[in-house]
Amino acid sequence: MTGPPIHAITDGTAGRVHAFLLDWGEGLTLIDTLSSDTGEVVLAEMARLGRPVGDLKRIVLTHAHRSHVRGAARLRELSGAQVIANAREGEIIAGERPSAATGFLPRHPFRVYQLQFGLNVGYYVERYLHRRPGFVSFPACEPDRTIGDGDMIGPLQVIHTPGHTDGSMSFYWPAQRALFTGDVVVTWPHLEAGWRGLSTDMDANRRSLSQLATVGEVEFVGSGHGPPLVDDAAVRLRDLLAGARRS
Repeated sequence: MTGPPIHAITDGTAGRVHAFLLDWGEGLTLIDTLSSDTGEVVLAEMARLGRPVGDLKRIVLTHAHRSHVRGAARLRELSGAQVIANAREGEIIAGERPSAATGFLPRHPFRVYQLQFGLNVGYYVERYLHRRPGFVSFPACEPDRTIGDGDMIGPLQVIHTPGHTDGSMSFYWPAQRALFTGDVVVTWPHLEAGWRGLSTDMDANRRSLSQLATVGEVEFVGSGHGPPLVDDAAVRLRDLLAGARRS
């Protein structure tokens, strides 16, 4: 393995959604897939790194919201990678049921309301009209492997962190002191404990944040939306927890 083992990727859409390419010497592992069903931004990053698409061995999904899973089907088709997700989120990713509704009442930050609106439209269209319209959904992709709390994916420790969704998963890489939180934590437009308008249970999300704030040594926090935390990451995570407990 040469070069840095973690590559943050964004396509600039959907609240600065981020994915992460990891290299621990056994091919590449991708955490989440961004918001294009072609996977084009992920493929471009792999090409920039000089890695052929077949080097992608695992696609690990934090949760089943559209901007995080939309490229999974195409990237698996191109690479043969194994798709990995929590069993409950996997039902949504496979197209067996819709993502849970969170309501249409606008919540802070209002600049991501289009994501909240799309999530809820998708829920009602899929539940009552039994359709998955592409403008609010994603190509179905049945996971090859399901995971739960305490499992391992190579060196990654799997942590069940419900609240944003019931089956949200986070991943800790002790050797790199890296934590990947999905949407339990977001850093755009500023650092906070998830987005209320897109989360099913904010109290559960705060409990999950408490779990992550004590997971171990952390110098890198890769969130689902916004750039990674790389300066005083652990301190900022603990400060965020303290603020969430007061709210």
